[in-house]
Amino acid sequence: MSEVPEHLKEHEDAAASKLWAVYVSEAEKHDQALVESWRSNMDGLLIFAGLFSASLTAFIVESYQTLRPDSGDSTIQLLSQISQQLAAAANGSSFHISSPPVFTPSPTSLICNALWFTSLGLSLTCALMATLLEQWARDYLHRAHMRSAPVLRARMSSYLYYGLRRFGMHTVVNIVPLLLHASLFLFFAGLVAFLVPINVPIALVAGGLLALLTAVYSTLTLLPLWSMDCPYRTPISGAFWRIYLGFAALRRHYKKAADEATGSPAFQPDTVVDAISHRAMEMSPKRTDRDYRALVWTVKSLADEAKFEPFMAAIPDVLWGPHHRRHAYDDHIQRLLCNSDLQLESRMANLLRSCGSGLLDIETRKHREISCYKGLWAIASLQGSNGYREPMDFSEFGRKYINDLNDPSLGTLDPERLHYTTSVAAALKWTGYCAVRIHLAEQLQYLARCERDAQNGGSPDLRPVVSYLVSLLWSWPATFHWTVTSKLWRDHQQGQSTAIRHDYFPPTTLIPDLVREITDFCTNTPHYIIFGYYASLGCLNSPPYRWIETESMIRVNVPEPSSHLDAELERVLDRVIYTHLDGCKTSNEYYWIDSVVHSLCTVWRPDQISEPRPIPAAIIRYLNDRARDAAVTQLLTGYNFNLWSSVPKTLSDGPSIPTAGTVGIEDVLTALWRVLFLWPVHIEVSYVTEPPPFVEICESALAALSTMTPSSITFSVTVMLKALVISSLEPGTTNNAFFHWLLPTETTIIVPDDVSVEARALLLNTRIMEAKIALIAEYLDGSHVDFSPYRAAETLRSIFTIGGTHSYHRGTVHETHQLRLAHSMARFSEWPDAELLVALIETPIFDMYAHPEDAFSRSMRDCPWLDSSVARAQIKDVLAHVIESSPRQVWIRFNSRTINHRGAGLLSHRRA
Repeated sequence: MSEVPEHLKEHEDAAASKLWAVYVSEAEKHDQALVESWRSNMDGLLIFAGLFSASLTAFIVESYQTLRPDSGDSTIQLLSQISQQLAAAANGSSFHISSPPVFTPSPTSLICNALWFTSLGLSLTCALMATLLEQWARDYLHRAHMRSAPVLRARMSSYLYYGLRRFGMHTVVNIVPLLLHASLFLFFAGLVAFLVPINVPIALVAGGLLALLTAVYSTLTLLPLWSMDCPYRTPISGAFWRIYLGFAALRRHYKKAADEATGSPAFQPDTVVDAISHRAMEMSPKRTDRDYRALVWTVKSLADEAKFEPFMAAIPDVLWGPHHRRHAYDDHIQRLLCNSDLQLESRMANLLRSCGSGLLDIETRKHREISCYKGLWAIASLQGSNGYREPMDFSEFGRKYINDLNDPSLGTLDPERLHYTTSVAAALKWTGYCAVRIHLAEQLQYLARCERDAQNGGSPDLRPVVSYLVSLLWSWPATFHWTVTSKLWRDHQQGQSTAIRHDYFPPTTLIPDLVREITDFCTNTPHYIIFGYYASLGCLNSPPYRWIETESMIRVNVPEPSSHLDAELERVLDRVIYTHLDGCKTSNEYYWIDSVVHSLCTVWRPDQISEPRPIPAAIIRYLNDRARDAAVTQLLTGYNFNLWSSVPKTLSDGPSIPTAGTVGIEDVLTALWRVLFLWPVHIEVSYVTEPPPFVEICESALAALSTMTPSSITFSVTVMLKALVISSLEPGTTNNAFFHWLLPTETTIIVPDDVSVEARALLLNTRIMEAKIALIAEYLDGSHVDFSPYRAAETLRSIFTIGGTHSYHRGTVHETHQLRLAHSMARFSEWPDAELLVALIETPIFDMYAHPEDAFSRSMRDCPWLDSSVARAQIKDVLAHVIESSPRQVWIRFNSRTINHRGAGLLSHRRA
């Protein structure tokens, strides 16, 4: 690789200035924290070293005198000698002067002064090193950040920092307090030596103090090795930690084989900080308990609403990611909610209530309100999940502080606020239902015991159950009709009975009624919540907050609804569709409304096939006016395919119209045509249990159409329904003559019993192709009546695509059907519009006559179905006439789309 010139390096460095600016920003934070900690330590050491040195000097001033002769002792010795001389002179005796004794310091004096002078030296050295370290720290910051350009500052900072590490400045910082600690121990040791010759008991007291200090210091040194969270440590704790690591390395060496066999090597920290970090972060029950206690302390320390708001705003990110649930903190939040000392629910209510106090500006109020809504939704989603803790009932909270979803005044509220309140209110109601469902399960168990008691001749006490159901009567008044419970409550209120009258309500009758009422509540209440949530979407022009997650949450294990919810369903459909009808006509962006309509239509269950209801008028309007074809096909997939069973009833009686708009039979036929036209595009049918009698339903629809006045739309829909029935026929497993009223009778065949399934299927495909060719001829013939068929070209194309594609070209079509098709096409000689003929040539029956010489076309030419010379001649004349007589714009389209592909091949084709 060639070396980059210096002038180019400078340009590249300038381009990387933003990158290095990030490094500089982080490095400055690290350096400031590091240097600040050094300065704080050194300041404390300087103060302590100064005071300690002053105190030590006072002791040294007293002790160093023991290292030289005492002048008082010399004076006493001289006076003693003079006295002896005077006594000898008075006695007349002689006196010899002795030489003075040589002075030798005592061992205790030498030890004491040696320890104290060493202690003083270490203390002063500590003060000097602390002063130098403060100066070095200031110089480091000054030199590292003196440059202005990010690249230069980054390189200067990294150069100085790695030099600081290479020369072990961190070690020097740790040695400085060690010098002062050593000086203190030397002082106490010297004090003991100083007191021994003076007073032994006092010396023992000082020795005991020294021993106690040594023991405490040793404990503080070794304690972090056993407990990583211990705040006590000394400068030599690091040395003992390295010794401990050495022994741990030897132990790992012997256990290496075992670790490799288990595939889980032990964690190997390099420093004390690494070990502390690992111990603090590793998953354990202790860490979970520490986290919970930390959160409890946090909530208690948030004294007012302004401080509590950030905590509330952080809950959604704790429990939810962008598109998925997070479960790490589920238990913590649950325990916080259940902690009576925290009163978290009350604090959330106060925070939400403060938004309407009028003391906040608009932006602050809006931000706090949104934080409350997001936090409440996240908590409600946690309560509504299937956890091991009993969910808390937040429905009352929602009724007090969140507008009810069924309130008609919602449309006048702030749309941004409604964006959140719709989802929050639904989620809070769902938490109430989840909590009530658990208690109702307990009530059902109690009723089961009471029923067994009543069957054995006992008189069970049903008052606890009735009392609980009465409380639900007041908590959920608009959700369910409490027929039995209301009657019991009214009798009690009117003073007819202070208890349940067993002569009026015998247990054998009352218990099943209560069980049925509880079961109906558990079945229908989720649907009331879902319907209320969807109804509130009529006030919004965009999806509500976390609407997919909310929808998924409130639909978990929802049972099938009762039939009396159909009216409520139609009301909700009417409100959702008619509110957004204008947008659905022109825009493809209302995908969330498509999902709502799809979800609501899942209420049509297979058990309604026996007694189908008419399709709601709102659905008919939706099928006609929705601009997005995929939304219509989505409505007919999966469980919603059972809407098809309501088509004959709708054609006979008209749609079910709850409140809004007027939908007539023409609208029903238009919607049915669109459904049939889109049928082969995306629809893949799936069923809940058994598939509906599809062919029978289509035949019932055809019967209903036959009673209507002929029109362009009835004609097109009838042809498409016939094509769908023909495509749905399947070969039987026994001798089958393939008789069906839509199959041509003049070419009926009898299939022997010994024919294989494959051959039977091929014969049926041939019959289906003959039937569809006959249907095309019928459609072409009917197109010459007084009215023009509804969207004739699209209808004709759909005849061969509806219901899926078949290998029609594999069979041999009877000459009768070839001639019938040719005669019907010949009637187009005077037809002014060639569009219908173009659509016919583009159908799959002419795929084998495609002009390109590809392998598929060549293989198809081996088995053409149009082999009648008379029929071919008539079709050839029709094509030639249309090409010659069509207007120029029709000719251009016809020539480019048909002649170049199928028409030319059809005109020039001959049997191989």
